[in-house]
Amino acid sequence: MKRRTREKDCTCPGCGYTRREFRDNRLLGCPRCYAVFADALLGEVGGEAGRIIHRGKFPPGYRRAEERVGEMRRLEGGMRSAVRDEKVEDVRDLARRMDVL
Repeated sequence: MKRRTREKDCTCPGCGYTRREFRDNRLLGCPRCYAVFADALLGEVGGEAGRIIHRGKFPPGYRRAEERVGEMRRLEGGMRSAVRDEKVEDVRDLARRMDVL
């Protein structure tokens, strides 16, 4: 009796997914489900998985955009140094490279 109540009462506040739905489908509804149903997840994998983290999916082009942001920050740092050191040619080169990005 206690188990049924627990299954019925346990609902993810993020998506409304219930413990029963997880048990029946073996799927989760959202990233918050990982925390809400952690005990059930660990029970499924025998408790050997350690910490479970939702990684999600990345949209197409995300990694490339992330690389471009990192490159832009690096170029901006170089630009600040070149301006501070009054290296006009370096400033022009860095500005051109930033325009390409």
